[in-house]
Amino acid sequence: MDYDNIDKILVRYYEDKVISPTRFHQNPFHHYHNAYEIMFLLDSENEMFIHDSKFIMKSKQIIIIPPYAIHRIYYNVGSCYNRYILNFEQSYLEPVLDAINGIYIMDGISKRQAVAIEPNPKEFIKICSFFTELLRLYNKYKQSSADTGEMRLRLLLADYIIYLHNLLQSHDINEESVSTNDLVKKIVAYINNNYMNNISLEMIQKEFYLSSSYICHKFKELTGLTFIEYLQSTRVAESQRLMSQANYSIIQACYHCGFNSTQHFYRVFKKVTGITPGDYMAKKIKPTVFDA
Repeated sequence: MDYDNIDKILVRYYEDKVISPTRFHQNPFHHYHNAYEIMFLLDSENEMFIHDSKFIMKSKQIIIIPPYAIHRIYYNVGSCYNRYILNFEQSYLEPVLDAINGIYIMDGISKRQAVAIEPNPKEFIKICSFFTELLRLYNKYKQSSADTGEMRLRLLLADYIIYLHNLLQSHDINEESVSTNDLVKKIVAYINNNYMNNISLEMIQKEFYLSSSYICHKFKELTGLTFIEYLQSTRVAESQRLMSQANYSIIQACYHCGFNSTQHFYRVFKKVTGITPGDYMAKKIKPTVFDA
């Protein structure tokens, strides 16, 4: 598991040929971000696991991944993979949306665990122009760091998010591109509702009246993670959210998220993120960016 910390906003464009699923990508494992991730796929034949479902990653598709949602890409060797990647913290956009009474737009997007949109040809051209200009303004701002450059970048990002909000309202979700399992969805929901408590695989077994071996097989088959790995990652992700957004102390985050000791919390936190809670709080580790 890897944690990818985004500092305010990040806009990238990549063109790749998938040679090997292990060598092609720096981060072929499950990971999550502190920020939204919006993928605009120009050419793709891959699959992605997000939260509790697998998505078929199609060309000319938009995939929205909320903060702290566990996800992973499964690469199709020999395929082309061309895409724009946009990451941004919600706090980076909130001042602009608040000024135009548009905070509700982010609230509507944040309530979704993950979603894939397939725009029509006219919408596709519009989105291409958005991302082309976003990338241009982002690169210009990173080179000069001018205040007016960042203003323009934020305004264009707000305009794009408003457009995306309207797309979500007008498009039906294509169920054929999503692979789900009712049992796994229920287990993930159970974890999300009870991670702060002392839960175990035995409790899941009793809750759903199924054998632990069957539960483990189905869960690993869809998510690629064991029950314990998913539970630990959920707890660590929530602890990061609390420490960064709600100003919880390390000890408060530890016990709020279901860890029974600070020693266990430190051990699991470092296993999941690669850094200690102290390093995370002090922000001594520079953000690491992985291609998507």
